[in-house]
Amino acid sequence: MGDGDAFPPFFFSKAPLPEKVNLINLKDGRDKLYWMLSVDNKSRLSEQTTGAVLAPYDDNDAEMLDCGDLEDNYEINPTKSGKFITTFYVPSSLHSVIVGARGSKLRELQNTTNTLIKVPRPNEEPIVKITGHSERSVASARTQIALLVLARRERLSITHFVSIQIYSDNIKRNFLNFKDSILNGPSTRGIDETIFQKVEKFHLTIVTLALLDEKEIEDTKQLLNRCQSTVQKLFLGKKPKIVVKGVEIMNDDPSEVDVLYGKVSLDSREDVESLQEAADEILEAFYRNGLVKRQFDSVKLHVTLMNSLFRKSDDFQREPGAKRESFDATYILDKYKDYYFGKTSLEKIHLSVRFTTTQSGYYQSAATITL
Repeated sequence: MGDGDAFPPFFFSKAPLPEKVNLINLKDGRDKLYWMLSVDNKSRLSEQTTGAVLAPYDDNDAEMLDCGDLEDNYEINPTKSGKFITTFYVPSSLHSVIVGARGSKLRELQNTTNTLIKVPRPNEEPIVKITGHSERSVASARTQIALLVLARRERLSITHFVSIQIYSDNIKRNFLNFKDSILNGPSTRGIDETIFQKVEKFHLTIVTLALLDEKEIEDTKQLLNRCQSTVQKLFLGKKPKIVVKGVEIMNDDPSEVDVLYGKVSLDSREDVESLQEAADEILEAFYRNGLVKRQFDSVKLHVTLMNSLFRKSDDFQREPGAKRESFDATYILDKYKDYYFGKTSLEKIHLSVRFTTTQSGYYQSAATITL
């Protein structure tokens, strides 16, 4: 093949390669036969012109699937006509991501997976149906829809979160002393009373959720409740002690801080591991039902003490896209790096409703499991 010759078409196509086998006579004096297997490019070109060769396989390179982010607890059933079908619930507000502009996404999904996808109309029950000639094609279509829906869900505002309240009388007393000491201490840029978290709302967050209708909220409540027995077995009837001591930030510049955290620890390594296993159990249940991506991060052992998003002032307008006004935490990090806030017991895990407050001062709980 010369420098100016074009590469044969099989270098670029994903279709099956035609083969040819030739007998090679090496004349080496031995009574042996040698055969050579090679690509029959002429045959391939001939088949392409007659339409006998299969169409190239489209593996959807532009939108590779991450199988670690997919639900896998659904059924694909045979139909009387010999096809296969699966049905699943998708909130009405997410149907547009499946359909696309003027149905373009829906047509693309059907063409690439060789399936028929029925997306319900606004007044119909929000059940998506996928029908195909093979289980694999139906599974592929459902996988791609699940990824599209999950990607859109992650861009939506958080409505609920799974939390553990961090509260006791001594934590409240010591935090209020911490707050008063800072407000009455040296004048520091960006610090005022409004950026301090309410102590009654101190919590650890296990996972955040965007639940889009009453059915999703009810399903999530049931999922959490079904985790209770497993979580209880992990702790063996214990109620681990949670200690809040010291402060930290998550950025590099202590003079430009948006969030100040209190460090959280448990009494023993075994308790930390049990808490992580409990969190994993809950996350796995939510993942299997398409509510979150599979997550591998450890539970973040900290509580928010101060947050610039809480700021209320005439000079700072909390409009969408508005720049947050940070604060200087240099003095706080130095003076209170080992400050003891207090201790409490891990007794309950809540499905908390964001932007709510009960009479106790904590978030409203849609569901609660106890240890």
